[in-house]
Amino acid sequence: MKRNPDNALAASFRLSSLGTAEQALRWRDNLVLDKWQANKDDDASDRLNVLAGTEEFFNSPGMSDRLNDVLLYINRVEDGFFKDFDVELPCELAMLHPAIQELLTTLQSHGARISSKDFQGFRGNNLSHIAHLLNSSSDVKLTLNKDDRSFQIYKFADEKTANEYLALKGDELQADVWINNANKTMDNWLRMMGKPTMGSSMAEAAPQLIQLFVLGIDMLKEPLNIQSLISWLYSPMLPFGTFFGGILAETVIGEGGYRNDKCRKVVEDYISGKFTYHDKEEEEKLSEEAKAKRDENEKKERQLLVNTYLPSFDVPSDNKIDCTRLMTYLNSISGWSRSRSHFLSEKPGNEGWCSQLESLAQMCDTFVLLLESSDMGEYVDFKQVESWISTLYKGESFMQYAAQRGCRELIDSPSKMAADSGRTVWMNFVAGDVPTLDCAFLYPTERAKVKDSLMLWDERKELDYHHQMQLLPFFMTEEQLILVVTDYVGGEPAPKHPIMVRLESQVENLNDFITEPNLYQEETEKVKLVRNNNIQSLIPFDHADLLKWPQHLSPTTISTLVEYPFDYLMERMLNIVSTGPSSIKDVKTTMGTVAHAVIESLFAPRDGKSCSRVDEIEQRINNEFEEQVRKQIESCGAILYLPENRLDAELLKEQLRRCLGILLEIIRDNRLTVTGCEQMVKKDMGLLKNDKDWDMVGYIDMTLEDANHHPVVFDFKWTSSKSYYRDLLTANRSIQLELYRTMLSAEKQDSVERTAYFLMPEGHLYSKEHFDGIHCTQLQAENNANIVEQLRQSFFYRKKTAG
Repeated sequence: MKRNPDNALAASFRLSSLGTAEQALRWRDNLVLDKWQANKDDDASDRLNVLAGTEEFFNSPGMSDRLNDVLLYINRVEDGFFKDFDVELPCELAMLHPAIQELLTTLQSHGARISSKDFQGFRGNNLSHIAHLLNSSSDVKLTLNKDDRSFQIYKFADEKTANEYLALKGDELQADVWINNANKTMDNWLRMMGKPTMGSSMAEAAPQLIQLFVLGIDMLKEPLNIQSLISWLYSPMLPFGTFFGGILAETVIGEGGYRNDKCRKVVEDYISGKFTYHDKEEEEKLSEEAKAKRDENEKKERQLLVNTYLPSFDVPSDNKIDCTRLMTYLNSISGWSRSRSHFLSEKPGNEGWCSQLESLAQMCDTFVLLLESSDMGEYVDFKQVESWISTLYKGESFMQYAAQRGCRELIDSPSKMAADSGRTVWMNFVAGDVPTLDCAFLYPTERAKVKDSLMLWDERKELDYHHQMQLLPFFMTEEQLILVVTDYVGGEPAPKHPIMVRLESQVENLNDFITEPNLYQEETEKVKLVRNNNIQSLIPFDHADLLKWPQHLSPTTISTLVEYPFDYLMERMLNIVSTGPSSIKDVKTTMGTVAHAVIESLFAPRDGKSCSRVDEIEQRINNEFEEQVRKQIESCGAILYLPENRLDAELLKEQLRRCLGILLEIIRDNRLTVTGCEQMVKKDMGLLKNDKDWDMVGYIDMTLEDANHHPVVFDFKWTSSKSYYRDLLTANRSIQLELYRTMLSAEKQDSVERTAYFLMPEGHLYSKEHFDGIHCTQLQAENNANIVEQLRQSFFYRKKTAG
């Protein structure tokens, strides 16, 4: 590239150097197999000249180069050396690739016996008729013998139905060979049914363990990608163990971010050894001095693991990542993967895990080589890194289940039939990928210029070869061949196999040999319907006495209990919720959480003062707003930094800045001072019996004082509804505000005269009491009922009903 920067592939190399190099190497190997000689003077094309120019630097022999070495070795041995070597071909020798022909001819000249399988024999059954029809170019119509079952077609609605049926009843077919290029689903059914698995792999897969490569790189970016961090922590294997990883992941999900005090505490507990357990018998053998030394060494190891694999808790001043940091991560993951693979390989049944770990290590090693050979400099160029990842990180085939003793004989391609079979079942008989022809990448002009210097595989012979391989099950099955077809694959209409298309057009009574098995019709037994008219309207739960009421309540939980008692039972007492443990809060909820946190950080009193005044709050907003928004998003709203949520993050910043200005104006107009944010209040409401002097606890979003030093309560809501909270106030059903009023009044021993909802992003204050300002609205309540007392009575009723 340096010698000839304007070559034909230069633009492709600039766009994706690794991907272009990978493709160029494939071209090079194909050409070498066809006896290509790298000579730039041939002037075949600019592309081939680039390949010829790089050949002098090439030092990584592939299969094509090794084949030449094999030929040299064979020619050096004495005549007759391979006289005990027999090769039986599934087709004529002339059909094979010229390089393979050369190899076999060379072996034959040294004594090997080369023969081709004879497919001209005729057994007289339907299958033999079809085989010879497919092997010819005749367009005659064929009528099969209805009493001959040597050829059958099983037709199913989709691949799920086919695999379920044949997993359960396939043994009845007594097949000697099963052909299935996608046996994963079949093995899943066999495993669930307790039958021996046949052996399967996950094709084009990227298991979660392999994702440690790309997820780890993504974790190093700034701003932090919380989804990548959580996925990394939930990996089935981790350098510092899945127990600690799961606890940290749950903490990140619960808090909505990573850079916060709770996550820091979990990591510090891990470093100190809280999640490390030692065998008691081994502990007793060690002296106190030996224990202390061991604990100190283990603590250093845990600290190193945290520094290597987890993001820093400090918010960086910029988004630059040091190359050394990335290489340290990749080298560490590579070393851990190989060590873990070596450990697991000693136990049977771990082949799948070992292959994944080895693949992970190879990807990391390759990436380190790329970093070392690049001119990236001190900091990581993520555009270049992402280009490399798109080339390296691709779906691979990994073993899912190994073949077990007593299983059915399986091959994944018809071309792999090596001997005659009595009965054969060909699964997934649909059109597959079209085989790539030899040197198909060459342009017609290039092919014309190099055809005399290359031993190209004749296109007609190549197509005949691939066709012959598809016909092997028809010729090599003696008693019965069953083709399994489906109407749909992956929810889409199944593409028909070319052989099936020809059968439909030339076999006149093909429908007589198509069977549509239905497992549910075959296995279903009608039973008499029993009607039970004595069903009770009340369903008692057994062991309800095991349910325990909480030690205390909050304004939110008691509101849920009174209004939605069944939801309270399921969510609060049984901990059965609609979202899973790994579900992050949605964007709307997260925006409200971040807004609350930013308000607390800017409005709450500091430095031991009893209150915050308008002037100092205004100064904080002007000086610290951007910093606090970023800090709180990192702490409890990291989902907003995901690419798909960047616009929401910008909108949040804009709307929140406006709301803070309005809130500050309201505080100024009403001559208020802020006395606290997220202030905890407690009170004994006489609801629950416990060993404390309170049974109700709440956290008030903002407490204030007016000019007469009377307490005031603001509750913040991030909502798109403009009527819900207004209607609560109008109907005098605002449980939360009234409980806060009662609890804070008792704590301050002073009546809370005013409470209000401040709605965001609307930026408006609603209250039953009067507030000055254009951003404040006073609502008239429909009644003056004591809703706190009503709440107490409702609670006692619910509790009594629940027992």
